[in-house]
Amino acid sequence: MAQQLRTLLNRTYEVQTPETCTVTNSDGNTILTAYAGTPVQFVADGKEVALSAKSATLRLVEGKSVVPVTGSGEGGSSSASGETVKPLSSPSLAMKHAVWYDNDSHSDITVQPAAWRNEVMTCTLKTTRPISLSGVNWIYGQPTMVEGYTYVVAMQQINATTVLANLAYILPQ
Repeated sequence: MAQQLRTLLNRTYEVQTPETCTVTNSDGNTILTAYAGTPVQFVADGKEVALSAKSATLRLVEGKSVVPVTGSGEGGSSSASGETVKPLSSPSLAMKHAVWYDNDSHSDITVQPAAWRNEVMTCTLKTTRPISLSGVNWIYGQPTMVEGYTYVVAMQQINATTVLANLAYILPQ
């Protein structure tokens, strides 16, 4: 059975394998064939890929390092960066380190700082609707958001009360 692994759009991945391994996209088309002992890289389309060899590994290339990617092998997927993705179920967002919040229903969101432990916390909010955030300091001012786009907002809590926000990405829907 092939390994099913989710990728991130326009990110570079490396395949390493002790045996020949074919990597296919979600349409069943071959992306590449990797051979034993020769790492091969590709830029992903943000969808699932399948590795034909169970012993092969897929790693996200992050600067000069590579991060292992894991999946269920049963059609499921996980975040390639290892960060948890949680739906935003209320208009209150609690700062939690290494968490992606996914919003599709709230327009006015209040960010609550976490209890301070002298550690910078970073979390991300992905929203498919225009939002207004309170409880944050926008680094470059709160951006104007309009329908038809997905917005990704990066947030960092730098002390007990200050959460910085920055619009990281705008993607057409």
